[in-house]
Amino acid sequence: MKDARSDLWHIDAIKAIASQLIVWHHLVAYGPMAEAVSPHVEDLFDWLYSHARQAVQAFLVVGGYLAARSFCPVRSPGASRIALSALPRLIWSRYVRLARPYLAAVALAILSAAIARALVDDPDTPASPSLWQILMHALLIHDLADVPALSAGVWYVAIDLQLYALFALSLWMSQRLAAMASIDSGYMTAAACLILTVASLLWVNRNPAFDEWAPYFFGSYGLGIMAYRASRPPSKSVWLAGMVVLLVAALWVDWRSRIAIAGATALVLATAPAFSWSPGKHLKDIAGRLGKMSYSLFLVHYPVGLFLGAVVAWLWPGNPVVNGLGMVLVWLLSLAAASVMYALLERKRMRA
Repeated sequence: MKDARSDLWHIDAIKAIASQLIVWHHLVAYGPMAEAVSPHVEDLFDWLYSHARQAVQAFLVVGGYLAARSFCPVRSPGASRIALSALPRLIWSRYVRLARPYLAAVALAILSAAIARALVDDPDTPASPSLWQILMHALLIHDLADVPALSAGVWYVAIDLQLYALFALSLWMSQRLAAMASIDSGYMTAAACLILTVASLLWVNRNPAFDEWAPYFFGSYGLGIMAYRASRPPSKSVWLAGMVVLLVAALWVDWRSRIAIAGATALVLATAPAFSWSPGKHLKDIAGRLGKMSYSLFLVHYPVGLFLGAVVAWLWPGNPVVNGLGMVLVWLLSLAAASVMYALLERKRMRA
């Protein structure tokens, strides 16, 4: 039987590559190991610190693509009907899917930070959390509540939930408006997506003051939604042309490398189904495995690095060779931990 995800290998490949870049960005950004190694590979560390973090844009675009795939039938210009009563269930389901590995990773980060504080004095190590801080993280509103993050990259989880909720709400509202005006809901849902995406790319995303809210990131997410529509009939060419025009306009108004990366990712997603090429089975399997567990890797690598970094800094402070090997070991152990987390907390949930 054909794997239901066999046509999504390119998505797994994007997620696999992006997740490795983000892991290494955090490895060079935090902790005593990075301080010990950085002077010896300064150019590499500068690149990873400045540029690798922008790989998160790929996740935002893929998130929009997969959300559109979930809500929108393949051969329909509109979206599946969403009842008002279904919105809380949809958003809660998304929260649960995100929160199971996320909460486990936050708990590991708290434990790792406690061990790290006992071993070394490092300003990057999070302080002992308050109950309020833990509650805000559990509710995914830690940035909005202005409390310090307990782990690296947790802002993304909160934004993912916000974006999903905003997209679902926009679909419901556009369908309601279409019914009231007696017009095709497909046109109204398309208009809602375009309005949110255009507003984000041309205005909201240009103001860092909004970077704790979904509209700031909806430009990238919306490009993913448009990429899905551009990859499927019946209006592929229209959506692809519109996406290209919007991307060029956004970069002309204000060049942002993060938007250029999001646009490049969206173009790959939009055009990949038109090509019959695919990698060999071995590479496809590797991309598939790394892609599927990329979320778990995104979450678990920080507590692994926090713990191991403190141990290495305690035993071999300032030794660049040992600390460099320690960073590689963190990467490898993070992959192993992510594989376990995915098997226990993600894959079982998706099969339920």
